[in-house]
Amino acid sequence: MPRVCVIGLDGMCIKCLKRLCEENLTSFLKKMLEDGVTRPLRSVIPPLSGAAWTSLAVGRNPGETGVVDFIIPSKGGPTRVDSSIYKGRAFWDQASSHGLRVAVIEYPMLYPAYPVNGVILSSWVSTCSYPSSLLRKLERVLEHPYMDLGVKHAGQDITGTLEFALRVMSEKNKASEYLLELDDWDLFVDVTVQTDWVLHKTWHLIDERHPLHKAPHDPHVKALFREFWVSLDEHVREVAEGSEVAVILSDHGFGPAWGFFNVASWLRVIGKEKNVYSLMAPRVPYPCGLLYVDSNDCYQSLLKELKELRYRSDIIVKAWSLREIYHGERKHLLPHIAFCVNNWTTPVVWDQENTTVMGEGAYKNQTGTHRLVGIIMVKASHRRTASSLARTGDITSVAKRLLNILIKNQ
Repeated sequence: MPRVCVIGLDGMCIKCLKRLCEENLTSFLKKMLEDGVTRPLRSVIPPLSGAAWTSLAVGRNPGETGVVDFIIPSKGGPTRVDSSIYKGRAFWDQASSHGLRVAVIEYPMLYPAYPVNGVILSSWVSTCSYPSSLLRKLERVLEHPYMDLGVKHAGQDITGTLEFALRVMSEKNKASEYLLELDDWDLFVDVTVQTDWVLHKTWHLIDERHPLHKAPHDPHVKALFREFWVSLDEHVREVAEGSEVAVILSDHGFGPAWGFFNVASWLRVIGKEKNVYSLMAPRVPYPCGLLYVDSNDCYQSLLKELKELRYRSDIIVKAWSLREIYHGERKHLLPHIAFCVNNWTTPVVWDQENTTVMGEGAYKNQTGTHRLVGIIMVKASHRRTASSLARTGDITSVAKRLLNILIKNQ
């Protein structure tokens, strides 16, 4: 068993976990809640996975990493965030440089894989591993190439999303459990991003206050939902049980989503469509809007327009000037403005084909979206160690505290 394991559950929060425990879907995680130390873990602003997982790994804020989403601006045009953001800086690299044996499985944006004192496995853009021979070993174990599942993401369909999430998670878990037995790891990192996919589409099944909670639900969807969480819980137990220090954490929290705010349409209405651009993926619901502007005058005008939305449209908008709240050598890569609508409840979309500014219902069948506060759970042989790590409070402090435990006790 690893000395320290770090298990990432994308989007998990205390409210969600307690609800799953009430439904008897997560017996091991319930035991962690009872026997370990659980605290809220504050994400970054904005609470997007690209920004949060990066900041968690390297212990730096978005102004220092330049990352808020999976795409960043560059001289040659928008560029995909890759493993260069981690190399030599991530907590597993620091542990590796101290001679500790590390295994990192499916950490977001960890592509391509690079040398460490151990193994890296990723399928973020395409399957890759360090050492490269690991993929051949996995092919023999799985009896097919890693992540060659013959299916694709089902997009908007809830049933298809659950089925696909189960297939991908099962494949990752088999590989992870194989690697778990390969060595006496000092650090074992395992991230499940499929929790985020599932929570986006099924939050209404968890939240009794959601408008769709009492709507008729397909029994097959409920069965898949149950299977997903039971399978996840069993895998977490497999990795965490027996570790000297087990850390379970998320990159952000989750909450209900309803309606949408179409920022592209709104910019047309106020006559700013030529002065503002965004790297938001088209027609994908985001928990917040991300805007770049072409001048300081436009920047000030846009902030004013966002504030006035409350009086004109009866919606609550909160905006952040990211280049002012963050400091660092890469803050110039950040959007000028990030904003959320109705306290993160109304997703923001960039849909130039839709003239609607404020829409109703579940956009793209998403009933849940991100929140600022996630979760950290720690169980350790020494209660003091667990309490110290769980009290980290902020996602950018996790790496330093993990390294203190790893290197101090080497």
